[in-house]
Amino acid sequence: SHFGSRCSRQVLNERALLPCIGAERDCAMLPGSRSVYQQRGRLAAPAVAATALAAALFLAALHVVAFAPSRPGAGGAVARAAAVGMQDQGGMLAELKLEGDAKAWAEKHFVDERAMLAKAPFKIPPAQLIIMAKRFLAWNRGFAGTAGDMLAENFEFVGPVVGPLSRQKYLDQIKGFDFYSVFPDAKFEMYDFRVDPFEPNRVWFTSRGHGTNSGSSDSPLFKKATGKSYVNPPQACSVRFNDDGTVNQYTIGYVMDRRVGNTGGLGGLYGILWAVGKAFPFPEARPHQPSLRMRFFNKIGDIVATSNARRVESKPPRK
Repeated sequence: SHFGSRCSRQVLNERALLPCIGAERDCAMLPGSRSVYQQRGRLAAPAVAATALAAALFLAALHVVAFAPSRPGAGGAVARAAAVGMQDQGGMLAELKLEGDAKAWAEKHFVDERAMLAKAPFKIPPAQLIIMAKRFLAWNRGFAGTAGDMLAENFEFVGPVVGPLSRQKYLDQIKGFDFYSVFPDAKFEMYDFRVDPFEPNRVWFTSRGHGTNSGSSDSPLFKKATGKSYVNPPQACSVRFNDDGTVNQYTIGYVMDRRVGNTGGLGGLYGILWAVGKAFPFPEARPHQPSLRMRFFNKIGDIVATSNARRVESKPPRK
């Protein structure tokens, strides 16, 4: 289907990329998409068949869990959390094999995701919510939009610098701009979809992505293609839902490691524009430059830290 082809292009098949580990969280990969190993012919025919059968059985089981009527009580919420790869704290601690202070620290600071989802379950089960988030993204080609009739009236778009933008303001700003005409080979590389245990109506995912400015448009910014490519750093993004299944918030562009890629550490469109040589002429759209005051305080901090380290080293050891 058209939806399947969109999703298979932009949403990474994590289970194929991590064959030894398995990405059980990518529980909504759509039928019709192929693993990178199958595409490149790296698996023998029997292995491909076995992989396809395992994936089909996994998806079938997931479909039953995701769309089965939800039952009241914590048990149902725990089962739904398990369906998207969430491990209970007891199992996690047993796997870590910690003792003493390390075990006590882990019990206090590592979140028990299953327990939290069981305590405050959202109306829509986690596995189904992830599927809905991927549908929303596929129908709207990686952006927020009205395709699929999932955009809520109380929708807001929020980025690190841009927004929050109301539904109408956001739609007005993107109207007439076709990202794929300017970057025909763009690939968003969305992966690691998971439900937030603190906000059980919110699906987080990571997006990297790359593309080349080989196309042009009527926009003054893109009248002439540069032929330059962008490689994004990993960015935290999220889709948040109302009880009725409509999307009330889309966040993108929160960079997780600014040293990755060639966008100068910027996320979203600002990073892409910087990489292809079309950056906007204001500081927020350019790579971060430490201020004079910050550099001064960092220098003082380095001097103090070095002095303290020498003082500690000069102390005689305790008997």
